[in-house]
Amino acid sequence: MVKRASELMVCVVCALLAAGCVTARAATYKMVEASPWVGYEDAWMAVVDAVSERFDIEVVDKDSGYLRTAWKQYTKFLSQYRTRCVAKVVSRKPFKVKIKVEKQEYDGLTEEWVPKGNHTQLESEILADIRGRLHKR
Repeated sequence: MVKRASELMVCVVCALLAAGCVTARAATYKMVEASPWVGYEDAWMAVVDAVSERFDIEVVDKDSGYLRTAWKQYTKFLSQYRTRCVAKVVSRKPFKVKIKVEKQEYDGLTEEWVPKGNHTQLESEILADIRGRLHKR
């Protein structure tokens, strides 16, 4: 009985340690393409408008086709996380842009922000909004 209890205790400790570990995951880009008749100026403005409705823009360069927002911080229960959006134009004609919404979680032990991949819900909303704008124009 004592042996089982100690084995159980070891399993519980290992599970708690594994759950407490914060693993890093890099965010990945998703591609959005405009209708063939949409020009670069209109397409770029559609991207900027859709992103700026949700984030404060930190860097925007229409000539290079690069946009990055400031981090937006959230607190949920006892955890903290933050998100930002990055967009890069891949092609002007036809217009193609890569978008990612990065998520980072604060690790109180190391006092560092750890990459947690994409914020999929927010990213899906932004991508749908951009697609809608790029196909209406």
